[in-house]
Amino acid sequence: MSTYKWQGGGIPFGYAYDKEKKILLPNPQEVQTLQKIFKLAINGYGSKKIANELNNSNIPSRIGSKWTTGAIEFMLSPSRLQFYIGYEPKSGKRGNWKPILPKSVYDRLHVKERQTDIRKTKKEREEYLLSGHGSFFVCGYCGGTVKASVTIKQNQKLKYYLCSRKQTQGNSQCPESKLVQQRIIDQLVITNLKIQLSKTFAIKKFVTALREQKQKELQLLLNTHISRVHKIISKPNLSEADIRALSSSLDLHDQLENFYYYFSGDILPVVDKKSKKDLVLRNIAEIILYKNYFDIRYRFPVNDKLDFTKRIVINEDTK
Repeated sequence: MSTYKWQGGGIPFGYAYDKEKKILLPNPQEVQTLQKIFKLAINGYGSKKIANELNNSNIPSRIGSKWTTGAIEFMLSPSRLQFYIGYEPKSGKRGNWKPILPKSVYDRLHVKERQTDIRKTKKEREEYLLSGHGSFFVCGYCGGTVKASVTIKQNQKLKYYLCSRKQTQGNSQCPESKLVQQRIIDQLVITNLKIQLSKTFAIKKFVTALREQKQKELQLLLNTHISRVHKIISKPNLSEADIRALSSSLDLHDQLENFYYYFSGDILPVVDKKSKKDLVLRNIAEIILYKNYFDIRYRFPVNDKLDFTKRIVINEDTK
C-alpha cells in the first residue's frame, strides 16, 4: 500500500514542518498539550471543560490566544484523530508523518466522539424558542449572545441556555453566567407573554365596546379637532398661541387614531407551536439573562416610550 504524502496547507496542531526534509515532524510542546486534551476527554470532560482547563492552566494555543470549544471539538473530531494515528482521513492511506496518538487511545476517543456526534445531531433538530435571533437574547453579565447548549448526564440529554462567550471561551470570559434549563425559561417567557397579551386583549375589548357605544361622540370629537385645525390654518396670520393650539390638536388627533388602530386590531393571535417564535419576536424587544432571574423588555407598537421591562425570577425548585 502506497504511503500518502502530506499535501500542505495549515500545519496540524501537534506538528511542525521540516522544510529541508519536506515532512511533518512532531512538535514536542504541542504534543504535550494534545496528550492533556486526550486524557481529559477520556476522563469524561466535554470540549468546554477542556478549554477551561487549558485556559486556567495558562496553556496557550498555537497563536497565543485562549482555547475555544470549537478548537477542542476539531482536534477530537474523527478525521483529526485519524490523522494523529498516522492515516490520511479521506483516502484511508498510511501517511508519511509520525503518529502522535496511540491506537489504544484513539479507540477510546473514537467511541466518545461517536456519542458526541449523536448528541449534536439531536441538538440540531431541537427547537429552542429563544435562540437563533441574533442579539435578541443576551447575557446580563458580559453582553454576549445567549445560545442553546446540550449536555448528557446519566445517559439523559438536558437542554440549556448559556452565554456564548462562556460556551466558547470558558469561565475566563464570563465567570458569572451559568447554565439555565431551556424548558424552564421557554415556559416562563410564554406564560408571562400570555399574561401581558391578555391585558392588552382586555383593553381591546373595552375600546371596541366603547367605540361601538359612543361612535357618534368619538366622531364628533375628532371632527371638532379637525375643524379647529382647519380654522387655524385658514387664518392669514398665525400667532404663537395659534401654533401651540394647532400642535395640541394634531397631537390629540394622532393619539386617538393610533390608540384605536392598535387596540382594535388582531393583537392576540393563537399561540401554537409554529407561531410561538413569531409571537415572541413581535412583542418582546430583548431578554437579558442573569443567574436567578431574567428581564423581558416588551415593545409597545403605539409608542416606544410605553415599552416596559418585566423581571422574572427563575424558581430553583423547578429545575
